Amino acid sequence: MTGFEEKLNGIVRRRKQEKAEWKASCPSVEELLCLQLSGYSSRQIVGMGIEGNGQLKETAAKAQREMDKARRILDKQAKAGVITVPYYADDYPWHFNNLCNDAPPPRTGHRIESVLSNRKRQKMTLKELVMKVDFDSLLPYLEKWDNRHLDNIYAFREAYDILRGMEPDRDYRGKATVTTSMKEDGTKSTRVSSLDDNVWEKELAKELVFPDGLLVSLEELAMHCLWEITFYGFPGSTFGRSDVEFLSGVAYGMHYDYYSVGCGTNGRLEYILESMTKYQQLDLARYDNAVVFVLYPSRYPLEDLEVEAFRKAVHKRLGYENVMFGTAVTSSGNENVKVMLLLNRTA
Repeated sequence: MTGFEEKLNGIVRRRKQEKAEWKASCPSVEELLCLQLSGYSSRQIVGMGIEGNGQLKETAAKAQREMDKARRILDKQAKAGVITVPYYADDYPWHFNNLCNDAPPPRTGHRIESVLSNRKRQKMTLKELVMKVDFDSLLPYLEKWDNRHLDNIYAFREAYDILRGMEPDRDYRGKATVTTSMKEDGTKSTRVSSLDDNVWEKELAKELVFPDGLLVSLEELAMHCLWEITFYGFPGSTFGRSDVEFLSGVAYGMHYDYYSVGCGTNGRLEYILESMTKYQQLDLARYDNAVVFVLYPSRYPLEDLEVEAFRKAVHKRLGYENVMFGTAVTSSGNENVKVMLLLNRTA
């Protein structure tokens, strides 16, 4: 062996050793997802050396709440057959680079990709998908997809809970196709077609068909399906506007309807309060008074104490001195409660 070959082999061995030490210092998959949930972007993590990786691992260790959520997400993905591959793994799919600007940067790219296995792609109905992904897991994708209507996020949550509580039409056979295309700016666009039937039981029975090479997480896929199935509106409400016709002449700036979904007779107002506080972003400073109206079925009445607790919580949430609150009984045969919120600014 010549002196040049010995020198070259030494360089190769040293670089392999350096790479092994660097890989050993990298955050685990749990830590990577924890950092992302904590607000870290790819740019903040890209190209970190051993010392930087150590600081990232320390940060992740202190973010216990985000770490717990990361573990729950990864556990659900694993049960669903979703493979999570960190950027430093030997089997990282470098063909993601074909996605142009939407792909992780080569070599130093730092992003976790959840990839549906071929087996799962071939056999999955919409009902199976919505039962595998909870609403909170798809919520970040929905907020990013449509950030103009953050005041209506709660309506998507209600629709999603309706889908989870429905049984698919077992006699129906249909398919919905998921396609991916590239925009002019190089970003990826995923679309679900043939989910435009207004009979949701049939939609739930449809098999999702994925073209070869599609890369999409279950959470993002569930978001696109929810968006598509609600594009032309939501299922009709049991409560008609004739029940509260006298309110139609009230001058107000904005009107929102909330429904208890899948609650039975327990926690109906708690569900709606969560829709108003956790799943809705409102610019309350635009208004100075409100009308809150609760409709409940006579067969399944609300307790006075829970109505009063709800009234106080809503009043605190809105913060207006002038908040009119009322209730009405309907003849509906189901257990659902409806709450109407009218926000108004006095002329």
